[in-house]
Amino acid sequence: MADEVEALRAKAEAKEEEFAEHQVISTAEGTVAGARIEQLRQETDKAYRRIAAARGRLTKAQKDGSAEKIAVARARLDEVNAAFEQISAANIAEAQNLVRAGLDRLGDTMHLMGEVFDTQTQVTEAMLGRRPAR
Repeated sequence: MADEVEALRAKAEAKEEEFAEHQVISTAEGTVAGARIEQLRQETDKAYRRIAAARGRLTKAQKDGSAEKIAVARARLDEVNAAFEQISAANIAEAQNLVRAGLDRLGDTMHLMGEVFDTQTQVTEAMLGRRPAR
């Protein structure tokens, strides 16, 4: 029985080490993903600020009443709106992929936690001289 307990302890320790390594990697990946999502937000905000500036120039041109200035300002507003839509769509898609990867990592974490719990339970049951119900 002692050999069985030691074998189960070794199995549990190996699983705990696997979990700890997974946590280190997962935490690092989560940190990098969080930083990238912040970069994406900043890029999107910057593109949106260009829209606000272009709107301001259009309003100024409209107040001035010059058809040529209004046309140029409207064209610029259309240009920055289109750029914002493109940047925003790409950034949202990338952020969603990063979040999805984070959720996948969380699923892996939960799975490994279950395995760690199971191996620890096997050790406890063996030490008590019982067989696990599984």
